[in-house]
Amino acid sequence: GFWLSSSQSAGDRRNRYDARYLSPITAGVREYVVGDSFNRIHWPTTAHAGRLMVKEFEHYPATDVWLVLDMEERVQAGSGLESTEEYAATITASLAVKLLDQGYAVGFAAFGAAQEVLPPDRGTRHLTHILEALATLESYGTTPLETVIGLHSNRFTKQTTLIAISPAPFSEWTPILGRLNQRGVRSMAIAMRADSFDDALAVPQDNGGTWVPTYVVRQGDDIATVLRTEGV
Repeated sequence: GFWLSSSQSAGDRRNRYDARYLSPITAGVREYVVGDSFNRIHWPTTAHAGRLMVKEFEHYPATDVWLVLDMEERVQAGSGLESTEEYAATITASLAVKLLDQGYAVGFAAFGAAQEVLPPDRGTRHLTHILEALATLESYGTTPLETVIGLHSNRFTKQTTLIAISPAPFSEWTPILGRLNQRGVRSMAIAMRADSFDDALAVPQDNGGTWVPTYVVRQGDDIATVLRTEGV
């Protein structure tokens, strides 16, 4: 799963620009061998096993990663720092920083008040472009996430990992991720529970029979904790 420092919480605007605490994507743990970096030691497993254990990092075959953010106004909830828009931007910025740091080419797409599409690229300048887009992005869009993904589906290949981030009901956008998975596009969902940001909402969570790796984020959650374990 994803790994973020427990010091990083949702709803903190600073996290849009500072994701230094995001740790790499990890595949598991193994016993320490001479030469391993001490900052890779996984202390809970070490304590349980009685010997040093270190994290192993997963190496994906994908050469690029797309971050697709849902900015349709209809599905947003909450306000200010405690809004689905702010949580989504925090998650997106954090992932962009770490993935670029790991050498991935990262693409970004979001249809808010304006349509933002940045093809996959690498480097500090590209990160600046993504963070600038997030800083000015407003959730006044009218295009559903499923449509946004569909419009760009020809960009996604078997060498692509797609991470979609949305507060919309699962059934509205996970089916297209399932279809992409069938094409060999590795797709993942980060779903924000809009009803946790607004008690008046009743958001159905039926995924329409489609399964994709999904992480569920609620208002007040520590994002680090949520993204450590693959969800529903």
